[in-house]
Amino acid sequence: MTVAPFARSARRYSLGEELFMAHQEQLVRFIASHLPAASGVIDAEDLAQETWLRIMTLGSPRLAPAPVTGDQPLAWGLPVLLCNAARDVVHAHLTKLVEWMEREEAAEPSATAA
Repeated sequence: MTVAPFARSARRYSLGEELFMAHQEQLVRFIASHLPAASGVIDAEDLAQETWLRIMTLGSPRLAPAPVTGDQPLAWGLPVLLCNAARDVVHAHLTKLVEWMEREEAAEPSATAA
């Protein structure tokens, strides 16, 4: 899977932008690893965007970039809160997918019915 890196410019970035640039690639990989093989990079990128929206909407000072001492807990190379938000987004996505598949199966006529 290839995720395009974000180019930096000379301007100052907000905390949210810094977090995005520091963790986007790893976040997409984390999400993709939790999706079925049939899901593509686009699904993972969409869910990563949904994760960022959730985090930025809720806001959390604990998502601040880790200092050089490395005292911020990480999971999969991501801040734990970001990892947990991504896990919640993936769970909701997969739940909707399973519900949709069950409705589709229920709507199909039975192969044994004549």
